Amino acid sequence: MKPLLPLDYDFMLDRLETDFRARHDSHWFITGATGLFGKWILEALLKANQHFDTKFRITALSRNPEKFKVVMPHLNHPNLNWIQGDATSFTFPNEPIDFMIHAAAEVQNINANSPSKILMQQLEAANHFIELCRINPKAKVLFTSSGAVYGQIPSDMVYVAESYFGAPDVSKKNAAYGEAKRASELLFHSAKLEFDLDFKISRTFAVLGAHLPLDSHFAIGNFIGQAIKQQPIQIMGDGTPTRSYLYMAEHTSWIFKILFHGTTTRAYNVGSDDSRSILEMAQAVSAEFPNSTIQVADQAKPNQSISRYVPNIDRIKTEFGLSIEISLQEAIKRTIHWWQTI
Repeated sequence: MKPLLPLDYDFMLDRLETDFRARHDSHWFITGATGLFGKWILEALLKANQHFDTKFRITALSRNPEKFKVVMPHLNHPNLNWIQGDATSFTFPNEPIDFMIHAAAEVQNINANSPSKILMQQLEAANHFIELCRINPKAKVLFTSSGAVYGQIPSDMVYVAESYFGAPDVSKKNAAYGEAKRASELLFHSAKLEFDLDFKISRTFAVLGAHLPLDSHFAIGNFIGQAIKQQPIQIMGDGTPTRSYLYMAEHTSWIFKILFHGTTTRAYNVGSDDSRSILEMAQAVSAEFPNSTIQVADQAKPNQSISRYVPNIDRIKTEFGLSIEISLQEAIKRTIHWWQTI
């Protein structure tokens, strides 16, 4: 895989330079380092070392770091050290840690046939990570959670805020991921009570950008993959559910802001509030491919309730002065460009 687009490096470094410089010569520990979030986090930290001489030392967890080094050779760096292992049982680093990000998640298996396995893996991983936090009591910690903790969002709630106390319907097979994230948040709050853990929570909604799979459960990724292959863009339902997509350069910048400046124990929605229907998303992708077509499997029914998954981001806007800077169309353009040139 190739590096990120220069525009994306510039975007992140422009917004994080002051924060990164203020934390020079610090030690970072990251789980989920070879996943979508982890790759962008590593890119930002290593690029800061290159541009600002921040001397970040990074310890990253992976089941197969040697494979990652082959796939992402531009990230091979003496300041990036790997621990080979599983998130539920890895060996702890010996050096004291200043910043810790728990980004490990089996997002590829959200709809798997073994929901109990997903739940237990997530909880065991969170618990093991918290044990590492316990022996690094001065570390600043971020847990990357998910908007899935809210469960099915009411159809009349266009934007869901952090104050909404809905939850996944545990009778549904696909509830395991959201419930695991929700229960993991509980473990972190318990750790705050037990040993005053300084942690923040980012609840990510849908994202878009380099490394997003084009053949998974991410609708817009599938649309881009189909269009690149000159296949019809296929909507499996009726196209009425509403979603939003935050570009990964913004997502990465935001989660660093939460880690550095967020209120301890507070959860922050991280996503775009540009609500679009799935059909409108498909049309936005199609606009980048003049000869593409869209196929909708089902016809919308009159007066049916609409499935929604769009965050209210007033909290992050108010506390950090952040706003959406990269439009959906620009995010689509950049994602397509990256995938077409790897």
